[in-house]
Amino acid sequence: ISIEKERSSYLLVEQNRSSIYNGHITNKDLLKDIDDWINNQKAFSPSALEDLMHNRYLFLLERILGIKSVELVEDLPSRKLIGSIIHKILNEIYLELKEENNYINLPSAWANNIDGRWVFSFDKKNKQSIKLLVLDINKSDEILNFTENKSKQILDKIINSLSEYEKSLLVMNNIWLLERKKIISFVLNVIDQDIMNSCRKKYYPALFEFKFGPKTNINFSLVDIPMKGCVDRLDLCFDEDNNLSEIHVIDYKSKRQQSLNQNIERIKKAMDCQLIIYAFAAQQYLFGKINSLDYNVKTKIGFIEYENIKLSEQYRSEKYDLIPLSYPAMIDEFLDSLSSNYNYIKTGNFSIDPYYKRFTNYERILRNSSKPDIK
Repeated sequence: ISIEKERSSYLLVEQNRSSIYNGHITNKDLLKDIDDWINNQKAFSPSALEDLMHNRYLFLLERILGIKSVELVEDLPSRKLIGSIIHKILNEIYLELKEENNYINLPSAWANNIDGRWVFSFDKKNKQSIKLLVLDINKSDEILNFTENKSKQILDKIINSLSEYEKSLLVMNNIWLLERKKIISFVLNVIDQDIMNSCRKKYYPALFEFKFGPKTNINFSLVDIPMKGCVDRLDLCFDEDNNLSEIHVIDYKSKRQQSLNQNIERIKKAMDCQLIIYAFAAQQYLFGKINSLDYNVKTKIGFIEYENIKLSEQYRSEKYDLIPLSYPAMIDEFLDSLSSNYNYIKTGNFSIDPYYKRFTNYERILRNSSKPDIK
């Protein structure tokens, strides 16, 4: 009764007052334990920071106390698990296409670091050189045939490696047969779009699934928070003089859920941390430092929406929407949002409010309605 009363009054007051019934910890021993937990974290991942921004109380339960929710089996395959499978297939396909000895015999090209500048060349100049994936449009049929056959092999391998519970999330019946075809189709759509765009725009997929943080050579912090993670994909673009002109940090998404302006607002509020943190990791890897105006102008972030790709010539000539890191006030507001929420938990403020719903509905646990997404 006390909890219900406190939470009801807490949510009605604009300036919420601290209360142990609403996620505010005041016990000194518990505060010390939490501080020890924070200090023992060698680094924080973007997904952990996004959990923090969506609700601090759930961060306490899941990240600090280790109380994990269980995804319920539904009538349709889990979109979250399907997305993870598509990521894995695309990563393996691109890595194999990038190999020197791929049977399609694609041209070789390199990004060479020459006196601190990254320059395009068909020859490898030094140990720092990054091999680029050249998707030769003259070999598009071969590339797509390879992609289709390889995708089926990778998908079977992934399915065989899943636990029985994970297989149940995919609903392995006639519905799965249709879903399997859709997965292969989505992968082919992404590769086909890249073939068309890369030859016209002179951008090259360069790095896939590269890690940063402790135990790597790529280390950096944002507002004194050490970072870790794994960048899905990094594309490099070059100008007519073969000098590096843009860096594209890419992730894959099923379909557009927000407008470009909404995506920017979500980044500013640190509700979407992934791509902006990955972009800083790319800058650290390429230049040895982050967040300078020159680098931010060159660095752009965005999603490939694999369910929404239209294979018309007009659409295929354009690349997905990209947001430059130099977008006015975006980085400053992102860092302010990140810092304020991180400082909240250091002082024991794990408030049940605000709550922004993600994959699972926790309204009953929080006794708090989720707030509408960024408008």
